[in-house]
Amino acid sequence: MREVRFTTKRDAKAARSAGLETSLGGLVVAALPIFVSMPWWANPLVVLGGVLMLAFAAHLRWTEPESAADTARLESEGVAVRAQIADVEDLPDVGVLHRIALHIRTDGLGPFEVTHVCSNTACQDAVARHRRGQPASLAVLVSPEAGEWMVSHRRAG
Repeated sequence: MREVRFTTKRDAKAARSAGLETSLGGLVVAALPIFVSMPWWANPLVVLGGVLMLAFAAHLRWTEPESAADTARLESEGVAVRAQIADVEDLPDVGVLHRIALHIRTDGLGPFEVTHVCSNTACQDAVARHRRGQPASLAVLVSPEAGEWMVSHRRAG
């Protein structure tokens, strides 16, 4: 089973623009000292290389597998289930991040366990309930046909 990360269209657009800005900034910083010391005929080659680098970065951002389209498809086709939290582990090196082991049961598919790494508020609330000894679960969308699952932060509670 492959996890589809929860991504809105706005998140995907921000990730693409951040990738392009980072590539453009790297190009400017790397090319500036070269422009100063290069012969005139080499400048167009550096510019062409930079344009190709930006195009490749844009291509990678547009073809990333965990996109808003995957999220929308899974939200429309997936089966909504409540996944019980089996175990929680803190990842202290990364801030408020938890590795959450989920036990999922759904019709047409045997029970299985998955791991979800997250710092979302809905997940943090469920982790806090689990640590207090209260029953804790997360809303999960499962698509047995596609072999995909996703924690639905919109529906988590």
